[in-house]
Amino acid sequence: MILCSCEDKQSGYRDFFRVAVSPDYPPFVFMQNGEIVGIDIDIIREVSDKLNKSVILVKIPFNEILKAISEGAVDAAISSIACSDERKKLVDFSEPYHTSSFAVLFRKGVISGQSIEELNGRAIGVQSGSVMEEFLASTNQISGFQTVSANNATDLLKFLMTRKIDLILTDAAKAVVVKNANPVLDYMLLPSLIKYELAIALPKESPVKYQINSILDNMEDTEVLEKIKRKWMGDEYIPLYNFNNILDIRGSFVDE
Repeated sequence: MILCSCEDKQSGYRDFFRVAVSPDYPPFVFMQNGEIVGIDIDIIREVSDKLNKSVILVKIPFNEILKAISEGAVDAAISSIACSDERKKLVDFSEPYHTSSFAVLFRKGVISGQSIEELNGRAIGVQSGSVMEEFLASTNQISGFQTVSANNATDLLKFLMTRKIDLILTDAAKAVVVKNANPVLDYMLLPSLIKYELAIALPKESPVKYQINSILDNMEDTEVLEKIKRKWMGDEYIPLYNFNNILDIRGSFVDE
């Protein structure tokens, strides 16, 4: 089958939507059986369908995504991208589709997973260009640590498993998914450090921003977003994102 994408040069309308993704971040966007899948992919396909556009997924390293948007190489990006004031200088954002928080992944036995103080003096891995890297560059909540940045999440996991780093600072959902797939690992949730919102990144003055916001609002109202998140996060979705019922204790969710 040959798919043809069309562009009307006079009106500027195109029937396709070029979306940058960095598919190494489960459960949001990752490779499965040779296909790019995840929460973010289901969301952007739903959005594109409502825009009457076909999706063209463009694989780009995470730390190059914002540049690709600002230079017009793609029409949007979705890859667990957190909104931040610094990023808003380069690109625009849709309404958020998800609220998340930090967690740390670690090899069992490296720390007990009971206190944030255990992060002091550790070699902490982060993905280049991530809000986790931004956080470590300015935080005074952790002391004496070493930041080790990697271009992708796959390399970070290799660093952790080969003891080049002690911990990975990452998203809460990713920590749960990776831990469940690796019995030698564990995680500690850190919602008290920072909470952040994920959104679709767009070029400045994107002509489809308000349409996308309307679509996302409808997906929220009709529980389509909820169903997508449950599909990829499973039974752990509810306690993981009920921030009023989380302590910074590995695997524990209790009323404050």
